[in-house]
Amino acid sequence: MRKFICIIVVVLSIISCKKKDSQHDGILSDAQRAYYLDYWKGELLQRDSMSIGYFNAHISGISGTTSRWNSGVMYRVSYQVTIDWAVIDYYDEFVIDLSSAESGYQYLNIPRDSFLQAPELQKMLDYSICGSVIGPVKSVNSLKYASYGLAVAALKDSANSVYFNQEWLTSAPYGSTSRDGFPYLRCSGTINSNQNKCIIGSINLATGQTSVETTPCLIE
Repeated sequence: MRKFICIIVVVLSIISCKKKDSQHDGILSDAQRAYYLDYWKGELLQRDSMSIGYFNAHISGISGTTSRWNSGVMYRVSYQVTIDWAVIDYYDEFVIDLSSAESGYQYLNIPRDSFLQAPELQKMLDYSICGSVIGPVKSVNSLKYASYGLAVAALKDSANSVYFNQEWLTSAPYGSTSRDGFPYLRCSGTINSNQNKCIIGSINLATGQTSVETTPCLIE
């Protein structure tokens, strides 16, 4: 089977936590939704040493959804981080109800089949249970480049390549399986389709650090 690999898709696979039927309505009350959203905000501020001023100025488009898994209920917060001209989509998620059907994590003595409160949620995040994570988001106030086009040009210059023809903003650098809190721009392009040769890379919009690699366009 042929698979395009110019655009890297990161899939978080947690063996012990199996996703099955999902639903997004009727799981939480309004009060519970408000509680978990407030909890997320507090943890984001604390874990990233972020000021409330930075949060108010740069974080927007916040929404929370729930999904029921075999292993429990996951709460996911989607939001946007705006820095100068760059608007980048982020999301965090954490388990809020660990099912008795989940055989793992018995050593943590976490209540099962009930909605968790802050002390138990802390364990979810500290042990990354079922991929639970909040942050990181660096408190970057301004970008190294004055425009999107200048950032693309800087990455092309760094790679000494004119083949980049697809660009997109992202929260993780090329080659990483997780984000590091910085904003990035990624580019990809075809060098020679007959030779199955493509190029992909990223540039840190705050520091200017780049990562570029030539790679097959298609893989059998």
